[in-house]
Amino acid sequence: MRNLVILILLCVSLAGCSVLKPAPRQTINTYELSAVAKPIHKASSTQLILFINNTLSSPGYETNGIAYTKTPYQLSYYSQNRWVAPPAQLIHKALINSLQQGQYFKAVATTPFVGLYDLRLDTRLLELKQDLHNQPKQMIMILTAQLVDAKQQIILASRQFTVKIPTSDNPQAAVTDANKALSLLLDQVVQFCLNHLPGKK
Repeated sequence: MRNLVILILLCVSLAGCSVLKPAPRQTINTYELSAVAKPIHKASSTQLILFINNTLSSPGYETNGIAYTKTPYQLSYYSQNRWVAPPAQLIHKALINSLQQGQYFKAVATTPFVGLYDLRLDTRLLELKQDLHNQPKQMIMILTAQLVDAKQQIILASRQFTVKIPTSDNPQAAVTDANKALSLLLDQVVQFCLNHLPGKK
């Protein structure tokens, strides 16, 4: 009888230990959103200095979550997959790299630069999500851009850029297709800047 009691207590103790075990941690995968615009070989360089303002972000995209929607008006995020930083920050970095590497301007600056400059590029990320509700499924990236003459304080041009890429219902496709969309968007934004330089018709 005594051995039976000891055996029961041992089983209860072991069961209790298994219940108290911490749940295994979920692995969080982080991804880059990075691209560079294709060089425009026929573009001539200018002696103007371009300042690129920080890219602003619409509500819902301030975090590093990878967004998707399966229900109208409802934005969701993949639980185990993230951007390395909020997407607006990554797009801002990509804009700087594209305009610097193209060598279209005398200089391309951003914060914390405090000197004088000729032009300012203001951008805002409106959407970056997988639309899994409608058919065909698409990765959607929408960005507004405004080119400002900093000396005269006038808007030279403003435009909304919309890029849509076919996608699949998984986070890996979201990452791949968002990077494809960014590459196309950068090409358009660089061309937009060069088409609306002061004095250019």
